[in-house]
Amino acid sequence: MSGIKLNQIFLLHSVKFVCEALGVHAKNSDVSIYTLDGPTNLSFFIEDMKPQVVLIREEDLGDQLDAFLAEFKDHPKILKVLWSKSDDSEMGRSFDAVLSEPISPRTIFSELEGLLESYVKSH
Repeated sequence: MSGIKLNQIFLLHSVKFVCEALGVHAKNSDVSIYTLDGPTNLSFFIEDMKPQVVLIREEDLGDQLDAFLAEFKDHPKILKVLWSKSDDSEMGRSFDAVLSEPISPRTIFSELEGLLESYVKSH
């Protein structure tokens, strides 16, 4: 790695257990993870907290893709990652990266850090 350290993630996932498990592993990985209640009305949080990565579960996005992406229009440096059941999700084309299930809480942060490094290098 070139020194890019993943340190802050926004997560939108409706399964509480998954959020809690990722929170435990985030602490062990020295990553701050903040769970979101929904995919819209995020401008204040984005401006205030400046996450490096936003990870959103496809099922929790529903029909709000356009509204979600609009939240990040003025923040092109934030990596937007879709958590999907498959690699070939049509919705995934609107994101910077896609993580497909199964996703391991033990490796997700190193995977996201690699995606972040690639994203920063290409932008």
